[in-house]
Amino acid sequence: MVPEIRYEACWTESDGLYSCGCQHVTIADAMRCMVPDGRSFVRAVEDGLTRSLDDHEMKEFIAELGRFSRR
Repeated sequence: MVPEIRYEACWTESDGLYSCGCQHVTIADAMRCMVPDGRSFVRAVEDGLTRSLDDHEMKEFIAELGRFSRR
């Protein structure tokens, strides 16, 4: 069975960690919810469990970050 993976933008506040709560299909889509103040990042949600991006996803995030910063 193929795991269901979605992505969400997350950011920190003084009282904890927050997420956009959206179920983005791609990392690029999740990045549209990022707050452009340097406190945002993207996490994966795999079968309902939140996790850090794996190596392949991190490479995709970094590549997209370059495109994102030029917008």
